[in-house]
Amino acid sequence: MGRIPMGAVPKTERLAIFVTPRTREDLLKVAAVQRTSLNMIVNNAVAEYIDKHGKDIQRFNDFFGKDTLTE
Repeated sequence: MGRIPMGAVPKTERLAIFVTPRTREDLLKVAAVQRTSLNMIVNNAVAEYIDKHGKDIQRFNDFFGKDTLTE
């Protein structure tokens, strides 16, 4: 994979998370049974969490503005 051109918006971003070995093992088992990836399970869980806390995101945006977070 080559470099992303300046100004291009990546489709995904890398995020490091730490889980216990047991949690990782159990997630991999669930992924195997559901014929999906651990990454997809995490993405879906995080998306559900974001949906559940949409009001908090809106409050943040109202107070700070949408584009205030930087790396």
